[in-house]
Amino acid sequence: AFSTLLIWLLPAAVLMTIFVLTRSFFDVDIFRFIMPLTIGFVLYAAFKMFLSGKKDLLSITITVIAVIIGSTYPYPWIFPILIILGGFLSSNFGNHKFIPNDKPIINVRWANLTLFGSIFLIAVIVGALTKYVNISAISQPLLLFENTYRMGSLVFGGGNVLIPMIITEFVEFKDYLTMEEFQTGFGLLQGIPGPRFTIATYVNGMAMQNFGYGPLGQILGCIVGTVAIFLPGTLLIFFVYPIWGQLKTYPIVRRSLDGIIAAAIGLVFAAAVLLFIPLVGKVDGDISVSMAIILAAFLLLYFTKIPSPLLVVGAVLAGVLF
Repeated sequence: AFSTLLIWLLPAAVLMTIFVLTRSFFDVDIFRFIMPLTIGFVLYAAFKMFLSGKKDLLSITITVIAVIIGSTYPYPWIFPILIILGGFLSSNFGNHKFIPNDKPIINVRWANLTLFGSIFLIAVIVGALTKYVNISAISQPLLLFENTYRMGSLVFGGGNVLIPMIITEFVEFKDYLTMEEFQTGFGLLQGIPGPRFTIATYVNGMAMQNFGYGPLGQILGCIVGTVAIFLPGTLLIFFVYPIWGQLKTYPIVRRSLDGIIAAAIGLVFAAAVLLFIPLVGKVDGDISVSMAIILAAFLLLYFTKIPSPLLVVGAVLAGVLF
């Protein structure tokens, strides 16, 4: 399992690290069309998630609530609240058949869950202590680890749900990097193989760069981001997988999942809204250019089989030419 994980993530993580280290050598203006392209990618991801989810009135209502609240109040604590709210509404008001199940769960491997929680607590405590004694060289990487590890612990619905979390935590709430820097990195991520979670590699590396660290510090940030985003899911998989067959038969779990997924879909739509707001007037001062690129990206992804990397290359070439 670990070998598969490494084979899956290393190419994208290495390429995103290289981009962090070399970004300062590029004229940022060549990435100007990557920004609206990113919104097209996110809208397409959200729309695909919506098509695959349930479309009853309650699920759609939960999605709409998540879009409105997630885009209006972009704070880190909003996400777990919306996920819990979605599960609560679905569990209590959804149209589900009640199948009683009073069997106890057996073969629970508590070691992985204990390790999962212990790492989180240690990161929080050590990060807070080092910040208190003003050892920034230690506290900043540890705080980035805690922030990213927490986001990796809360993701429901795949890598695209990570987008709104990073935007609110790293861009809107803590100003670790600018929206433009995030959009550029996420857009370029579409052009390379590997999981979307490696956006954490990029944003942590850029955060270290913006903190004033040199190449070694930026590489450390990329490593911290990669480890912190994948570690909680890996530990939870090893804890949950042996008991999932039993756990999913419990009525409260089955009834809650639809609402959790609906909230996650709404959060991805909210991410598209948050990405769009600062984009207004950024491309040639003409919102119509941005809208045209967003619409073209969405339609090309939905109706054709053009690979995402080709769209990214096209957007970069357009930035060079114009």
